[in-house]
Amino acid sequence: HLSSPQSLARAMPGRRGARGRRCDVILGLAAFTGTGAQARPFAALPRMAQALPASKLQPSTVNCTWVAYEQPLSHFSPGATSGQTFLQRLCIYDKFWTGGAAAGPVFFYTGNESPVDEYINNTGLMWENAPKLNALLIWTEHRYFGESVPELSGTPNCLAWLSSEEALADFAVILEALRQGTPDGPLARWHAPKSPVIAFGGSYGGMLAAWFRMKYPGLVDGAIAASAPIWGGPMLQPAVDGSAAQLSNAARPVGGAAPACAPNLKAAFVLIHDVAKTSAGRQMLSESMGLCEPLQSEQDASVVLSYLQDPLFNLAEGSYPFPSNYITYATFNGTLAQLPPWPVKQLCEKLAGDFGVSIRGDEASVKFRVDAGPISVAVDWDQAAGNGYSLDDLTAQEGALRLLQAVAEAVQVWYNVTGGQKCVNWHTPPPTRMGSSSPLAPKMSAAVPGLPTPATKGANVCTAGKSALNIGLAWGALCCNSGINLVTTAAHGLGRDLFWPPSLPTRNFSLAEVVHGSMSFCGSYGSQGFYGLPSRPDEWGKWMDVAYGGKHIAGHSNIFFSNGELDPWTAAGVPAPGPTESLPSELIALGGHHLDLFFSTAADPESVRGVRASELAHIARWIDGGRASRAASAESAASMLEFV
Repeated sequence: HLSSPQSLARAMPGRRGARGRRCDVILGLAAFTGTGAQARPFAALPRMAQALPASKLQPSTVNCTWVAYEQPLSHFSPGATSGQTFLQRLCIYDKFWTGGAAAGPVFFYTGNESPVDEYINNTGLMWENAPKLNALLIWTEHRYFGESVPELSGTPNCLAWLSSEEALADFAVILEALRQGTPDGPLARWHAPKSPVIAFGGSYGGMLAAWFRMKYPGLVDGAIAASAPIWGGPMLQPAVDGSAAQLSNAARPVGGAAPACAPNLKAAFVLIHDVAKTSAGRQMLSESMGLCEPLQSEQDASVVLSYLQDPLFNLAEGSYPFPSNYITYATFNGTLAQLPPWPVKQLCEKLAGDFGVSIRGDEASVKFRVDAGPISVAVDWDQAAGNGYSLDDLTAQEGALRLLQAVAEAVQVWYNVTGGQKCVNWHTPPPTRMGSSSPLAPKMSAAVPGLPTPATKGANVCTAGKSALNIGLAWGALCCNSGINLVTTAAHGLGRDLFWPPSLPTRNFSLAEVVHGSMSFCGSYGSQGFYGLPSRPDEWGKWMDVAYGGKHIAGHSNIFFSNGELDPWTAAGVPAPGPTESLPSELIALGGHHLDLFFSTAADPESVRGVRASELAHIARWIDGGRASRAASAESAASMLEFV
């Protein structure tokens, strides 16, 4: 599951967590560093409830039969790797399957940029429909993530083989092994020569599911591509503020939020910026907002603005109708503390009132005014100018100060998810993504007798080991190798969303200016002991556009796209109704990031129920079509043998 653009900057040396990194690394917060001064108690700071125990009836990793499948380090250049291999982790569940002879289908999850455990535990669409269709369930972990990491230290150009193409080839090899049968292999129990295959995936996994069907139609009969941002690359000319505009839906009535929420947020951002121009104003902000450490400069105020704005991406992604730790588990170092249902809506409850603050003017052109009684701040793009108001005016205008306090408290729905914060700790580095090891399942052996060992001499030999390759670094390397540059997250505050100030310096920007240098982080890996990334990364994603077709996909079939109305990644997805009847797309009202893949609940909106019903109908048709195709192929083969 992809998310905000901040965490890649954290993974690279010498970078701060500013917005604007286009290879949008998974589930991050803005990175700020602080002195660790003593926090001032703030007893009223809201916090999240503790995690609820999972239902005993909900299947998870405990139901897996774990398989370690040997894969070549490179399917396409085996000579360059001296035959080196690695073990890829699979979870298989066969209690619903009717077996190979009965041609029960295979539901195959195309694992994405996290340990596969996350997807096993949350992909209810597979678990719930498998018994209806007698399916074999398989989740495959993506190479270089979780426990499926090749040997790195001592391997020349060890990251060169981390790409979407190599990952798809891994999946294809597994399916071909199931189809052909390997009597002595790790998949011998699951010979499936006639079984139709349906791929499932969400986010980057959804991209892989769609591409898997496109590139290997002889192996894959259909694909569910949920929240798959396959149209977010620069070659397709998407709006660079598309994700910011989309996530703003979650803070508006269309997302179930109070009408005043989004305007109050934007007004608060402007007021914080302007009030912080003086030392007395910064002191007032520090006290009224309950900051752990006082603001010392205008730059500090900019950091606070990022602190307030950065969680909105993750909260919009996690806009589910049920409590969930799907987003927080990966971000807060394995916490089981849950976000509440509709977390942006809950955030907005503190901003639903009338604080006596209003916005007047042309927000679309980012030329407007924020008024609060005698206080007025004129905005023209990234510049804000007050009307000469005094701090006494601000003190007298109680509503404005209450608004600033309310914004600081509201974002604790994210920052205080574990309940440990006592004040607004804006100056402390936030939690980062977990490392590459998963605590939820046994680790696979790092050494396999008889397998080729990596070379240890020569140029560009990696010196860093597996433990140094955290998820953020691995995802960044994958982007560098595959040219995945999803520029819909590149900007905010351009007039279509709730953010201010704009992240681009002028109104007259070009896409080329946004794209240029956006993947410069690819050059930072060598300093950390990793080699194998391109010296000139494909910032425009030209090869990805060629390899997977860009928007020219009408010649393909049997892919169902879905997107959530509140999900930032919808801006990069295939919009409804889809390119063709055999490539449908549906929008989930009140939907967060791939909501349709989750287990169904009584709180689900009607929209996601309808999308899941459509998906099931398409899956059933694809299975019937796959069986018919295989029967026809078998009959044709028999006829040819008879003729011979």
